[in-house]
Amino acid sequence: VKGAEQGFLSSYALVLLLVYCLIRKGEVRHLPCGDAAGRYLQGREEEGAPALTAPLLDPSRPMLTHHLALFLRYYGWEHDWEAGAVCIADPGLTRAALPAEFSGAAGVLLDPFERHLNLARNMKASHMKNFTRRCRLSYAELVDGGLAEMAA
Repeated sequence: VKGAEQGFLSSYALVLLLVYCLIRKGEVRHLPCGDAAGRYLQGREEEGAPALTAPLLDPSRPMLTHHLALFLRYYGWEHDWEAGAVCIADPGLTRAALPAEFSGAAGVLLDPFERHLNLARNMKASHMKNFTRRCRLSYAELVDGGLAEMAA
């Protein structure tokens, strides 16, 4: 994985993309970030927060193949980089709700610990299109035989 300083996504950014995808697809519960996370983890759950005893993932699903396919499909076809922002602290956030400093970026991926930091800030539009294209190609390859082989 090439680093963000060369205009690509770092491994940390890719992990956040996976977590965001799993939250959006209902595979993982949304956990609060920042101060809310501290209160949550100390057992003082906010009203409406899921119980700590609930499993984060559905144990009945084949994890690797299912989640890999979800990731590739989501970023290949479903995620709108021009209008959407990837933010695991606020999964419904749009670019329109962000300060003007984020408007020129090809993509927005907010660090959950430093919300002002766009981890995709150095990505060019061509890199974003290439990432989308590669997700589509990888998904097609996975579904056309790789998925069955990986599950076996």
